Amino acid sequence: MPRTPRYSKHKATGQAYATINGRVVYFGAYGTSESRNAYDQAIADWRELNAAPAATTTVGQLTVMYLKQHAQDYYSPGEVRNYRPVLRVLVKMFRTTKVGEFGPKKLKAVQDELAKTRVRNQVNICKPTQILYVGDYDPSGLSINEDIQTKLRRYAPKAVIYFDRIAVTEQQIEEYHLLSRPPKSGDSRAKNFSGGCVETEAIEPAELKQIIRDNIEGYIDEETLQKTQQVETMERETLQAFIGVLPIF
Repeated sequence: MPRTPRYSKHKATGQAYATINGRVVYFGAYGTSESRNAYDQAIADWRELNAAPAATTTVGQLTVMYLKQHAQDYYSPGEVRNYRPVLRVLVKMFRTTKVGEFGPKKLKAVQDELAKTRVRNQVNICKPTQILYVGDYDPSGLSINEDIQTKLRRYAPKAVIYFDRIAVTEQQIEEYHLLSRPPKSGDSRAKNFSGGCVETEAIEPAELKQIIRDNIEGYIDEETLQKTQQVETMERETLQAFIGVLPIF
């Protein structure tokens, strides 16, 4: 069982608070019976979640517990509705997985599935996707370039996807007189590669920043950008909050 969150006083406001699962929760005026009771209830819920045995509790069961005992208390109804699509993906993939077996690899799988879902949604609204790629100019970097395109088209075969490498390019190597090195002798992909290898770091940071800015500004729709950022923030906070209530053994 992890250390119990402390009942503390917020100096600026005089409120009682505790940091529970990485989130600051306020209980009212410090020292009052009301704030003490609210703190005790929050800790009781926290202990019940953290006492769930890893050998028997599944991700699906913990998700239900999280929604009933944690999310409803610390998030608004609108926030809870926004979190449900993320948790739906989590449960669909790992409903019967024991919480003690849910590690970084499974978390990465959930994040990848969320990314695929966004790609599919992009296809459903029939909107072309423009991808700008920055990578080293060497056999490995060019291979990654091709691999990304292949995977994206596998996730969404009907999608209209435009893929552009914006750095490092042959033109930039000549224009900025970038230092190069020979390909690694043990790299099997080097036989089809001509010229020297150049790392992205060879471009001055300010110059690289300008290259990226110049390439993306023509595609930006401010309203869409804000909505996308809100969705990504919500997904990240949901996963972090859920992981925060996973029992520690």
